[in-house]
Amino acid sequence: MSHRQAMLRGARVLLAGWMLAACTPVPSGPHVMVYPGRGKSLYAFDADDANCRAWAASRVDESPQQAATDATVGGAAIGTLLGGA
Repeated sequence: MSHRQAMLRGARVLLAGWMLAACTPVPSGPHVMVYPGRGKSLYAFDADDANCRAWAASRVDESPQQAATDATVGGAAIGTLLGGA
């Protein structure tokens, strides 16, 4: 195998990896049902939930909706490049 063929094969593998990564769905939020603890009011539960979500949002630079949009745009750009090639 020549050096050029090895480079092309490596580029194809890398491109295939990028394409698969672009297809990964971004979670839109929690998927586990949670209820207030025993003896805790719904008001206190809602306050705890809001505090938890605010803390998590402060640790992440973008919202789940923004991450989903970015992934969609990135996937479209890769599809356009592959279609052009």
